[in-house]
Amino acid sequence: MLPPLNAIRALVTRPQPQAASLVKAIRSRHGQAWALPMLEIVPLAVSQSMHHRVLSLAQCRKIIVTSCHAVHFGLPLINQYWPQPPVALDWYAGGPSTAAALQA
Repeated sequence: MLPPLNAIRALVTRPQPQAASLVKAIRSRHGQAWALPMLEIVPLAVSQSMHHRVLSLAQCRKIIVTSCHAVHFGLPLINQYWPQPPVALDWYAGGPSTAAALQA
């Protein structure tokens, strides 16, 4: 069993929706927490450089995905240009949440 967080007072600055879920988790263990997201993660407009890099995926051997947001915004872009991705790619995730997002 995890110990209570009675002594914790946290200002959670992660972007939404992670901020809300972390605040809820802290409060569920009797800590105090407030969400104050300090940034918003939004998709970039597709530039010529980005377009070129996605089209050159066949020249890569490994893809390292650093976050769930990268999965959320990056995979649809890749799928737009590569309905059938190059076969020889090895995919790596930066952590378990990112790996789960890639699997989904």
